[in-house]
Amino acid sequence: MSQPQDKSGLPTTTLADGRTLANAGTRPYKLVAFDVDGTIADLNTGIIPADVRTAIRRIQSQGVPVVLTTGRAWVAAQEAAGQLGWAQEETDTQSEYFVCSNGAVVAQYPPLDILRLSTFTPGDIIDKVAAIPSVILASEEFGVGYRVTQYFEPGLLRGEQTLVTPEELKDTQCLKLIVHLGPGSEEDLHSYMADIDFGNLIVFRGTNHWYDVCPPDTSKARGLQVVTERLGIDKSEVLAFGDGYNDIEILRWAGRGVALGDAPEEVRAAADAVTPPFHDGGVLPELARWFG
Repeated sequence: MSQPQDKSGLPTTTLADGRTLANAGTRPYKLVAFDVDGTIADLNTGIIPADVRTAIRRIQSQGVPVVLTTGRAWVAAQEAAGQLGWAQEETDTQSEYFVCSNGAVVAQYPPLDILRLSTFTPGDIIDKVAAIPSVILASEEFGVGYRVTQYFEPGLLRGEQTLVTPEELKDTQCLKLIVHLGPGSEEDLHSYMADIDFGNLIVFRGTNHWYDVCPPDTSKARGLQVVTERLGIDKSEVLAFGDGYNDIEILRWAGRGVALGDAPEEVRAAADAVTPPFHDGGVLPELARWFG
């Protein structure tokens, strides 16, 4: 039986969700995964540049799934999706995949289909991190926002912030526990976090003032694996981009992991290739190489 072809006569492949992947016979990557902040969106403004939006639309026009793999909560990931012009209503027909909260949440939308939702109960961990000077804690709740021990500075968290005591956080079902040093603190959070035994919980470093504590067996790679298995795509056929410590696993896992030039050295070392820094083109040269 001959392989299906597109209008130009090139071979096509139909993925498990019904998408037609153009030029399948010569295309090495059948899915592209992007971190958001610092990779496709400006780290300070959250804005995705127009040329990056155009490049992502070009990928999708070829039938290749694009997945946002982000530390952002579901609510904040939808803001990035809106900039890309992705479906924002349950009645829209095009459905996309999302890996949020560092892999604790995997979803397809619209309609909303939760493929993975992993939580943990912080318990005594709260006592350990609450003892850090000037610390602010936030427990993520899916689709709502955060329970916080002190309100975060404007722009740092998206979604509702509900003020609670550290004691009240202990029994919450937490997708992600943010450990953050408040405004004006000159402490380095790393030295404190290194001395805490988190057991089998997964800890991701953000900056010197920000860490995420996540459920066991959580990473962007683990989350994206849920998507690739659903679509029938091998990890060798995945092109992944990232710039943060929480991208290390996915850069190693993907068939081709690409770090941005301004990523920390440890992140760049985990990648197969390094692009220019964000403000010097970032992901664009790599995307042009594979998708025109």
